[in-house]
Amino acid sequence: MIRDTRAAALAGVVLLIAQPAAARDADWWQLDEEVANGATSRYLADLGAVRPISPDVSELHVLMQVEEDGAPIAWVDAQLRLDCRAGKLQSVSMAEYDAGLKRVRGSGQEDWFPLPPGHSLGRFVCGGERDGFQRRPDFVAPKF
Repeated sequence: MIRDTRAAALAGVVLLIAQPAAARDADWWQLDEEVANGATSRYLADLGAVRPISPDVSELHVLMQVEEDGAPIAWVDAQLRLDCRAGKLQSVSMAEYDAGLKRVRGSGQEDWFPLPPGHSLGRFVCGGERDGFQRRPDFVAPKF
């Protein structure tokens, strides 16, 4: 009986580890908000989808929501990599969507570029900071 319980618990742990990030619970945090030309842009990162690629590099899922008068007008859905030691950022994939969630354009992997000192992504992912960032437990990412 105990052996069966241990085997079941181990199988559960293996399944949890093996499941893709998309199947895990999302943990959305708002990192930044900018207002320009009557539009508000919100930058959100899914802490639940951050995964290490190597000791210094992590990959994460980021969304940008653009609103006018409280209604979404555009979205950007991106997979990014951060090299915390080198202070660099890389876009693995990025797609832009209109208000109706129709894909407008996309891009593949890009070259690494410097992450500005004090950038919110570096502070959030590499530094583990949470102060100054807003957890968004009720946020549900659109299904693109």
